[in-house]
Amino acid sequence: MKQIFLILSLSLAFSSCEKDNNKVNNPPSQNDQEVITSLLIICEDENGNRLQFAYSDPDGDGGNSFLRFDTIRLAANTSYLTSVLFLDESKSPTLDLTDEIQAEASDHQVFYEKSQGLGMNVFYNDLDSEGRPLGIHTSWETTTNSTGILTILLKHQPGVKANAPGDSQLGETDVELPFQVEIL
Repeated sequence: MKQIFLILSLSLAFSSCEKDNNKVNNPPSQNDQEVITSLLIICEDENGNRLQFAYSDPDGDGGNSFLRFDTIRLAANTSYLTSVLFLDESKSPTLDLTDEIQAEASDHQVFYEKSQGLGMNVFYNDLDSEGRPLGIHTSWETTTNSTGILTILLKHQPGVKANAPGDSQLGETDVELPFQVEIL
């Protein structure tokens, strides 16, 4: 059942996000899309220990299967400062799209949806210019030993975020990845 869920989730996981191109007499071109093929999660605990977890599908949606989809393994009763990086590995050299997402923070939000019973909480550490959560930099606090799924979603929400902040059901999904989590 987990494999079916994973395959269905991945088949819907990646889409493209059009850049803001609202210039008069300058319609968007075919090249104004960003492709997110990989996600890197960097966690640092209170003692300065760094952990990295990744998803990587260098050729993007379709084509070959993903190369890497890590299980996130965290210690119980621990706090982590966490950052996510959004990458396009279909280009050489690899493009880091994180700065672009931060620059367009008022149109984007990263959501963290955990399965029931997963002993962790996620708190936003970054905001857009209007004081709404962005989610590239967060704090993760684990509690008890548990396992479950943490789905990381990047949503493109131009206009939506201002009117309905915090609603992961609105806007376009740029990436949606269900990570298996083990808290030990």
